[in-house]
Amino acid sequence: MLDSRGSYQPDNNRFNRRYNNADYSPHLSPGSSDELRRSISLGAQQREQSNLEPTEEEGKFCVCAVFKVISLKKPWKYDETRPDIKPIPMKDLYGDYEYWRVDHVCMPYSKYYENNDRQPMWPTIVNHLTSLYKKCGNRTVKFQNLKDTFEGIHQKTFDLKCLEHLITKVSIVLILFVALLHYYLQTYNKEQSTRFMHETLPKICELVLDLKSICPQALPLLKTRINRSFTLSQEQAAALLACAFFCLFPYRSRLSPVKEYENFPTPNFGKLYRAGPANKVEKLKCLLHYFNRVTKKMPNGVITFQRVSLYYSQYPKWNEMDTDLCDLNMTTGRKIEEIKNVLQVDFANKYIGGGVLGHGCVQEEIRFTICPEMIVSLLVCEAMEKNECIFLIGCEQYSKYKGYGDSFKYDGDFQDNTPRDSWGRRWCHVVAIDAIYFREPSEQYHMTLVERELLKAYTGFRPIGQGLEYEFGIATGNWGCGAFHGDRQLKAQNVDIVQTAINNGNFKTLVRALEAADLVTTLKGNGPFTVFAPNDAAFNKLPAGTLDDLLKPENKGKLGRILKYHVISGQSLTSTQINAMNLPAKVTMLEGDQITVSKDRTNLKVNDATVIIADVMATNGIIHVIDTVLMPPAASSATYFYLNQPLFLILIFIILFSYLQFL
Repeated sequence: MLDSRGSYQPDNNRFNRRYNNADYSPHLSPGSSDELRRSISLGAQQREQSNLEPTEEEGKFCVCAVFKVISLKKPWKYDETRPDIKPIPMKDLYGDYEYWRVDHVCMPYSKYYENNDRQPMWPTIVNHLTSLYKKCGNRTVKFQNLKDTFEGIHQKTFDLKCLEHLITKVSIVLILFVALLHYYLQTYNKEQSTRFMHETLPKICELVLDLKSICPQALPLLKTRINRSFTLSQEQAAALLACAFFCLFPYRSRLSPVKEYENFPTPNFGKLYRAGPANKVEKLKCLLHYFNRVTKKMPNGVITFQRVSLYYSQYPKWNEMDTDLCDLNMTTGRKIEEIKNVLQVDFANKYIGGGVLGHGCVQEEIRFTICPEMIVSLLVCEAMEKNECIFLIGCEQYSKYKGYGDSFKYDGDFQDNTPRDSWGRRWCHVVAIDAIYFREPSEQYHMTLVERELLKAYTGFRPIGQGLEYEFGIATGNWGCGAFHGDRQLKAQNVDIVQTAINNGNFKTLVRALEAADLVTTLKGNGPFTVFAPNDAAFNKLPAGTLDDLLKPENKGKLGRILKYHVISGQSLTSTQINAMNLPAKVTMLEGDQITVSKDRTNLKVNDATVIIADVMATNGIIHVIDTVLMPPAASSATYFYLNQPLFLILIFIILFSYLQFL
């Protein structure tokens, strides 16, 4: 996806001057008690908020237009001069802290979470974790005790090879491409292993055992097509991740999940523990380092997760917009997470987090690994649709790293000094937007797919609403342009018709011809143009020697007229607009010649050529790919091509000679 060593960074100087105040959040933020700021909900609905969150009585469901704001902690204002004051969890207002199979997460302590004997699971969880906790306390704990805890709770065997290897240096044997590969990794030394087993592990157990008091109400699910956000403390996030460490969230790890969760990723760590490539062990180092940090000194900030779903009526009408493009500044040698005070882009999978708890180790997975609080989103977020994005606000970074993909490695502790806003969130705003995976790269130039990517980016980059003067920078990079086969120039620059043809790779002959006829500058102009572009296969259908002859300098004029016969100037006609004509129809081309546009049962026709791919979008027009080179009337096959064939010329000479003899 992203080469994390380079990223794009818009100019954010104006943003820094105006909004470097830690109280300001462009997505979901309180205002100032002195001067109320505007909080924007979906649909540019506006309301004013005070500097504090809602009171306990009104705050469970704060409705801002159609936007539900849910708090899992009591109203609280962060005071940096009193860092030991922590947010207080909000108890369930309805008396029962489990909304089973409705719109909430099934918590491990739920009375509805039962084993195969229809008995509540929570007492079993408590018994096994208490036993493990005691063994850690008296320093008799072995890795086998940890494994027995997993298997005792879940009543099944667990593959913990990666976790075991990290802690006990057991070599991992992987079967990959039918070959046995041994990974000898840099694992914990004796001191690190002892520290984890005797100090960190019992604290992880404590977080789970205290779950009822830390998280006394179930988390809301951020389901598709619903605009909703919730805020929780970093301690609550740590307790939830401790549950994920022991794979305690029900119905989230099965191969065939129950219907409620079939479109959700799994937050449980089980898949990460299984035997696998070296980077799985490195990711585990980051996660265990997180637990080591928060169990020594629990941070007292808060985090917000927000899902935005754009209504159809709010989709931008691109062909009617005349807004100037924003400035685009390039930088290398910096990672997205290193660019502060901007909206940072997560190159997301539609299932947020992607392979962070599996084999994946590219941009999104790395970001979630070094900022583990983001993994909470896997617990609550349903798969994203084309008009949706997810914001992760306030998540802290705990680890450094080096490398990327297979070379990824944990590189030590990271102290995140990002300022907090008045809610206590780190001023770190990340938006998760998922690009399309293109099996065939040429597909991405279809207008419908270009507009899908534009809509996805628009959804993620417009959190403040329309019609306001707020400005903020966006730090992004090669979004969807690595493993997803996206075209960087298409997504990041003005890509004209000529550049689109070059990027596609199926128009090499056409590009050569445009260069030979000196038409490149013309088709790089403002346009708009409609181009019926013959691909390489179409040029290969020409009689032998024809193309070589046309490319000669002395035939530049003939070649130019043929190429201009493929271009409509002043109009960018989509296939929908062409189909709306009274077909068959005559259309005037660049130099005044006319073509006939018609339609057979399934395809558009241009003279005798068939449109095989329609609506390839460029910034200065549109391309329709055709399977045959079009010939203007003065250069048709009956005059131009045959006149250039030696045998035909000899035949004409014989006929003329015979006619003169007859006279």
